[in-house]
Amino acid sequence: MPLQPPNILQMVADAQTRKLVANTDGRPLGLSWFFELRFDDANAWCRDPERFDVLLERVAALPWFPDLGVLGVDHEEGQAFEGIDQLREILTGSQRVTATLVCGAPRAALWINEAELALSLLVAAGRLEIKMLFAEQALRRHRATAIDAMLELITGAFAAWRSQAQLRSGLAFPDPGSVVYRRVRPPRTASRGIDALVDVIDPRASAQSRTLAEASLPSGVQRREQAGLVIARWVDDPSDRAAVAEACSRHEQWIVPLIETGIVAGWNAAGDLQVPLFSHDAKPEPLTIFDASRSAGYLFVEVDERGGVDDARWKAAAQIARTKALPSRRKLTEVSVVAQDRQAALRIADRAQADGFSKVLYRTGQDELWDPFPPGLWIDQ
Repeated sequence: MPLQPPNILQMVADAQTRKLVANTDGRPLGLSWFFELRFDDANAWCRDPERFDVLLERVAALPWFPDLGVLGVDHEEGQAFEGIDQLREILTGSQRVTATLVCGAPRAALWINEAELALSLLVAAGRLEIKMLFAEQALRRHRATAIDAMLELITGAFAAWRSQAQLRSGLAFPDPGSVVYRRVRPPRTASRGIDALVDVIDPRASAQSRTLAEASLPSGVQRREQAGLVIARWVDDPSDRAAVAEACSRHEQWIVPLIETGIVAGWNAAGDLQVPLFSHDAKPEPLTIFDASRSAGYLFVEVDERGGVDDARWKAAAQIARTKALPSRRKLTEVSVVAQDRQAALRIADRAQADGFSKVLYRTGQDELWDPFPPGLWIDQ
């Protein structure tokens, strides 16, 4: 059997299993916003100072604006922020510039993950990007306002620009890794966030945007239209970890059938996770394979239509699974039983669990190992 390269997804899934409690574990809970507007007059819009008046009025109206005491330009460490006129001068003084306001030390304008609050404005030819980050402490302080005030900012600014601009992207989402939630199997990747807490959609922007704007929403999700935008709000209080986890799960279930997605590397269409083999000992009796790099043992079995196996080999391997040691005294962290195909693995799953095996896997024609019971929190299929 050929060796397989390390599977980062396996490591992530193992970490999820060790946590298990989605509502209390994980990294500090943060919230991020991302908006991208595209303008028709790509060469002119950012040189007109009056174009920024509506936006800057709403920036200055943010409840946390007085806390943004440091200003950094083009990803440099920040200096003391002198007020909204200074920000206007910077944004209108170049055809491409990034201005970042933070609550934190001067270096937080460069390393915004160190900021308690961070607002970033990117101006370029035909494009405006707005990012807002709330660290956990700020999120707890502002709670629902972290959504309400940002929606006022973007809808107010967009209303003034609607005839010249499209909103290509608009969403709020929890910091990656901060919430473990029940996911769709197999896990997906997409060009649009699948764990959003708020969707701000311009139906004119693309066929995908029209689909999302017209799609029915699950019960309890707030939907409203403002300034030509469709807003779907999946959570009331983004500082409530349990509510955020449930919102992410519901959003993922809703959006995956509506948009084009890709299956994350290391998974197959059935929702099974590939199990890597980094090395193996050819004679780990009574097992079939011993992966020394992971201290993992594997027993290959043939399963009949009624779930029957070679009882002698099974019992010998089950003893190894219980003691976590080979007759040679090599220690094991886990012992898995490997069936000839997926259905065979499902037939022996209950027996294998009762007899102490760590996992029930199956092998494919390419001699790859797959886990049909991958660790993690999953939506029932």
